[in-house]
Amino acid sequence: MLTHRLNPFAPFPAVRRELDRVFESVFGNGAVSSAAPAYPALNVWEDGGAFTIEAEIPGIELSDIEVQVAGADVTIKGTRRPAVEGETTMLREERPTGTFSRTLTFPVEVVADQVEATMKNGVLVIRLPKSPEATARKIQIKSN
Repeated sequence: MLTHRLNPFAPFPAVRRELDRVFESVFGNGAVSSAAPAYPALNVWEDGGAFTIEAEIPGIELSDIEVQVAGADVTIKGTRRPAVEGETTMLREERPTGTFSRTLTFPVEVVADQVEATMKNGVLVIRLPKSPEATARKIQIKSN
């Protein structure tokens, strides 16, 4: 007796090739990715009387970055411009371009006029002193 085994997955490679062909004909070869909003990676810590934010934003000009402080909210905004402009054909684009905005809310307000921001080696460092009212202090208890 002859046994014929059926592989239910046999047609899938052919189907995948056909789908790839259809997508390539409609969308191109996939070598160029669309620009996505850039959300920089952050490190945030607290040390005594201040908060510190480190934001990785290499390749962005200082004139394209803005830091805003309002109460306990800190917003980092910026624009990452394309590396090449004009009549070019991108073969691969993995670094996102466009505008970004990142807002952090701290547990206490910060002193806006004492905030310091520096940029070194593509890392933006923002030091945000806490409001004096936010620091813990010992309260003397009076007796009647």
